[in-house]
Amino acid sequence: VEDNGDITVLTFEGPVHYVADGTTWEEINTDVVATPYGWEVSENLFKTSFAGEVGSGVAIQANPNVDPIIVGIQPMLVTLDVTGTAPEPVHVGPTEAPISTGGNTIRYPLAQGFDLDYQVEESKVKQNLIIRDQPVIEEGQEWFGLSEIIRMPADYALFVGEVEVGQEIIMTQEPLQVRHIETGELLVEFPTPTVIDPSDPLMHMGTYFVSSANGGLIFLT
Repeated sequence: VEDNGDITVLTFEGPVHYVADGTTWEEINTDVVATPYGWEVSENLFKTSFAGEVGSGVAIQANPNVDPIIVGIQPMLVTLDVTGTAPEPVHVGPTEAPISTGGNTIRYPLAQGFDLDYQVEESKVKQNLIIRDQPVIEEGQEWFGLSEIIRMPADYALFVGEVEVGQEIIMTQEPLQVRHIETGELLVEFPTPTVIDPSDPLMHMGTYFVSSANGGLIFLT
């Protein structure tokens, strides 16, 4: 309401406020800030916590009443043969580059020429594997990508369509959903992965290889 009594309505493409402490509306701020344990984005519709080292993963609490889902545990560059069943580590040189942040993005160096970025937006967290050097693919290998472990909250599982991911590897380009095992309530969704090459105007789809083992999910993109 303006001083003269007129009402001005502002519209936005996405959410701009979140409820702080369950009582007051505050402006969303997706900047990554340092904490004693790493980094976080808490002034948002959901909380995202980044570990102090890349191997410990990223905790995303999409629902305040549900434990966070932890993604990006022990990330590793891998190749796969045509069957997609035998991941092999890619031999690349180590890097001494530090973890860096800027705005809503945090960058974890993986190896020489490879970084893992996380970008926090109002309604999602984007994971980007940044490839600056051409990977060397051994003979007999057909796929190159990122392997990681994901920890599910209690009573939730990963689904491809209506199929719950089990020990058998599923290869798909469909979106993946984390849903409650009994109620089917959707917690988060992993959209179809995309591959972007600055020299190629076309966007290409990536492929998921997922399976469940030892209480966690093996996730390859």
